Amino acid sequence: MKKGREKTLVDEDIPKLREADQAESCYLLFLEQLNKQKQKEPSSQPSILRTIIVCHWKEILMSGFFALLKILTLSAGPVFLNAFILVAEGKESFKKVEYKWLSAVQLRKAYNGFLFWSSPVLVSAATFGACYFLKVPLHANNVFTFEATLRLVQDPVISIPDIIGVVIQAKVAFERILKFLEAPELQSENVRRKTNMESVNDAIVIKSANFSWEENSSKPTLKNINLEIRPGEKVAICGEVGSGKSTLLAAILGEVPTIQGTVSSN
Repeated sequence: MKKGREKTLVDEDIPKLREADQAESCYLLFLEQLNKQKQKEPSSQPSILRTIIVCHWKEILMSGFFALLKILTLSAGPVFLNAFILVAEGKESFKKVEYKWLSAVQLRKAYNGFLFWSSPVLVSAATFGACYFLKVPLHANNVFTFEATLRLVQDPVISIPDIIGVVIQAKVAFERILKFLEAPELQSENVRRKTNMESVNDAIVIKSANFSWEENSSKPTLKNINLEIRPGEKVAICGEVGSGKSTLLAAILGEVPTIQGTVSSN
């Protein structure tokens, strides 16, 4: 970067790979391992794939280790996050419904990933296998025609897992939206706002109120709330994350059931 500020870079300014990573060194190492296999098993043809794995087993092992860490993090992250939230709320067990949906989503993702990588091989194997058992002659004209046709339909076939994933996400989203719209706190008969005609000087009055998102909960979300706001008065609600700021605003709008006390608005 320092040289790039001073002048336009040329090929000589670009750093070279270390000698072990250069193509010539990798090729010599490959030939060395291939000759060793030929000396061990002179009667059989050496495996190219095995030779490549022997040459670069450290890099393959390291890449596989980090790939495994990524898969474990993506799979177990939501479960641990859900457990942390439940512990922070004072609950000891998982929510069975959410845990069931998380498990179903992860299983479907694993199935979609398998289908994504194996669909081209499975289609080719099934087609040529059927031709073999049905004794259909395979020549260059029909084999290459089939391969060209398969190449045309390969992209739509590969996109099937993504479409399945989108359909699953849409189904879960619609069910959550429906559950949210049918929630008791969103129904007009459960809105617990009252109009106090005696205190016309106050726009919002909350007296010794307890609020909870669950009507039958023994532990209210907000407890012993007293608040008076006059018309035209600007009030800032401050606090830490999860302290109940949004719940208090929702309670003023009547979206949170009032367990005890009164909420009045003029």
